[in-house]
Amino acid sequence: MVKKRSRIIPGVKVMLLSLAAACLMSGLFLLRAEAASGSERYAFSDIVTDPDATAGLETGHASDGYVVARYLGDKERARVTITGPDGSTTPWPLKKDEETVIALTSGSGPYRAMFYEDTGNFNFAAIFETVFIATLKDPLAPFLAADYYAPYTEDSACVKKAHELYDAAGGDEKSFIREVYRFITSTVVYDEDLAGELYADYRPDPDRTLEEGKGICLDYTALMAAMLRSCGVPARVMTGNFGAYYHSWVTCAPRGKDNLTEDVAWQIYDPTLGASNDSGDVARVLGSKRDYALRYIY
Repeated sequence: MVKKRSRIIPGVKVMLLSLAAACLMSGLFLLRAEAASGSERYAFSDIVTDPDATAGLETGHASDGYVVARYLGDKERARVTITGPDGSTTPWPLKKDEETVIALTSGSGPYRAMFYEDTGNFNFAAIFETVFIATLKDPLAPFLAADYYAPYTEDSACVKKAHELYDAAGGDEKSFIREVYRFITSTVVYDEDLAGELYADYRPDPDRTLEEGKGICLDYTALMAAMLRSCGVPARVMTGNFGAYYHSWVTCAPRGKDNLTEDVAWQIYDPTLGASNDSGDVARVLGSKRDYALRYIY
């Protein structure tokens, strides 16, 4: 599908989520901190993760850059916040009786997980706390695995398409990244209807975006991140502000599969912007980076 492009005049024309809806989506919720019920770490096989058996964290894959959380309570909404060794705290939505894969985006070191459930009107009360230490085998492992914001499996349609593009690029990661970006910006259009109906804890689905050919900014970034990660290219889902609006974009790091260091140059890509604007204007905006204000990395 070829879309009609429009120039950025006089500033930047970009389809963005409404600030209120995006705040709900990204976990900017009101926390009413109450005493956590325990600090001992349990695996899901133990099931009893706190005295009320309402939350659990499985850390067996921490060395691979992620952990798995589960909410077992009866509330409609739940959250877990992950505080990393660098002091940053990132919120992740939880759904009842579903596993949520969480990337350890702060690297190796001590982590603290706080589980919350909604007691009404987006007032969240703490129900469980646990701490653990992660020693990553690869510093970039958190950005190479499927997680809540970049979900996929080896059978996903987006993964199959990614491998096609990787092979077409001859295995060259820089060329592959460019081809993924071109593919997404030329086949996916912005879904204004979805943006207007956005609900809290919206979860992107790269295969759905690929099939329907439309999505919001988080769908664009989730699709690109999933395609890159599935072929071994580290990719980060970035969320924050673009000007006065909440937005999401991608940074990725071509490095070669044998380079397991953090000494990489993260490159910024904004497929939402690229899908509706001329390449020259996009390059100008990305080059200055002044319009982007980062809040969370996933």
